[in-house]
Amino acid sequence: MSIKRKKDEDNIFKIINDMFDQFHRSLTQEFQEMMEFGGIFQKPTWKINGDICSLEPLFDIRPGKDKITIIIDLPKVNNKDDIELNISKNIIDVKAKLSKDVCYEKWSGSQKKAKFRQFEKSIRIPWTIDPDNVEAEFKDGILKITAKRLSEFKKIDIQ
Repeated sequence: MSIKRKKDEDNIFKIINDMFDQFHRSLTQEFQEMMEFGGIFQKPTWKINGDICSLEPLFDIRPGKDKITIIIDLPKVNNKDDIELNISKNIIDVKAKLSKDVCYEKWSGSQKKAKFRQFEKSIRIPWTIDPDNVEAEFKDGILKITAKRLSEFKKIDIQ
């Protein structure tokens, strides 16, 4: 009877161990995919290129079956004419002039003072979109971009 009990205990521990292994593999895969597309740990959220200091805007990608919606937060941008938007099959480049400079002093060990005049971000989209079928709308500091999602596969006739 003690032998049976030992086998049952071993079986339970094997099941638990298998569950943790599966969880670990799944978590590792999700983390790798997240890091591949920019990740949550991507730093810094600003760019300094000579005299031009740019902030990176917050954004959200919302995939749908036939379209992809990208929401970009552009506070302190008042006019759509202050936004430059360029789109390729899987990259969106956005630059937007701030209505008022954003200044920081003593905010980092290597940077003591910076004056940001624009937002700038290159967003990699993990799906292919049709750059000729894109709509963009700007209202109250929010840029909403809607793009047609292209099929990943194309049927090929075999002769």
